[in-house]
Amino acid sequence: EAGLSNTVLGTNTVSVSGFVYTGQSTWTATGGSWTNFANWNALGGTPGLDGMLSTNDSATFGPLGSGTVSLGTNAALNALNFSNAVSGYVIAGAGTISLVQGSNAPVIGSQAGSNAIYSDLNLATNVTVNVASESQITLAGTLEGPGGIAKGGSGTLLLTGACNYSGESTVNGGALLVNGTIRNSAVTAESGGILGGNGSIGGAVTIASGGSLSPGSDGVGALTFTGDLTLQAGSETTFLINDTNNFTSINLMGSNVNYGGALSFNITSYSPTPGDIFTLFNMIAASTEHGDFSSVTAGGLIFAGAEGTWTGTTNGYTYQFMESTGQLSVAEAVPEPSTYVLLGIGALVLTMVFRRRDA
Repeated sequence: EAGLSNTVLGTNTVSVSGFVYTGQSTWTATGGSWTNFANWNALGGTPGLDGMLSTNDSATFGPLGSGTVSLGTNAALNALNFSNAVSGYVIAGAGTISLVQGSNAPVIGSQAGSNAIYSDLNLATNVTVNVASESQITLAGTLEGPGGIAKGGSGTLLLTGACNYSGESTVNGGALLVNGTIRNSAVTAESGGILGGNGSIGGAVTIASGGSLSPGSDGVGALTFTGDLTLQAGSETTFLINDTNNFTSINLMGSNVNYGGALSFNITSYSPTPGDIFTLFNMIAASTEHGDFSSVTAGGLIFAGAEGTWTGTTNGYTYQFMESTGQLSVAEAVPEPSTYVLLGIGALVLTMVFRRRDA
């Protein structure tokens, strides 16, 4: 066998030196394999692979700007960060990244750029996802575990995979776009938070005072709820309307919607046509509505409301939203009776003038 032969040391002093990596490592390549030690800074080592000997392992991507990182293993991290202003990293491949409690609660962060994680994530506990302004993180793999997600920062978190985690989802700032499926988690958009997307949410959803619901992604699509939707007083719900084939909406699949707060329609790009109908709250499978909005607007147009029917007239068109059906309809404006009287008087005056001239 290779190795040192037996040696009698006697009373000699032997110095032994070694190297222990910190587990808090920075990626030094563009693309490559996560398990390749050479792709990480030497002092940090290969993070997340020490079998939970360290609960503070972190992985930072940023210095070289972009690349595809092949996971190919299971990794346990307390922090995963994207820090380059022009970063565009993609983490993909077999294996699961577990976000675990360390000296601090686990965090995923993006200071800038657009980054994506296609590998599966295990939320061993609640995870904070901080996304800076004009930055985006896409989580496209399967999300499992007992933890939940707290979305912070003014940027965007995009969920496109199957989210089966059981903890709560809270939007404390910026936007959470659900283009995949949140199966069990209850979702709350707190003040300053925006919930949107064109996927589906199975848990109860609450839009708190100061929070916003803006269904669709990139201005198109429907967001589906199979749990109850509550729009609290002080919240805002916004729909984008371009035409009858291009508008955002909500599907309620056997669930209840509790109206409240402000309702607004973005019709800047819409050319109205009498008879147009937009089903904005699509109530399916015995879904029901309760409560009332506090206000309904379309840009500078303020609707008047009574008994769940809201009406506003501008530029020769009347817009009517009915809470019971969840529909916005468009009709040609009918002049007020006083307008007919004025028109009649005007016609009579003209007739009298012509008769005097004939005389």
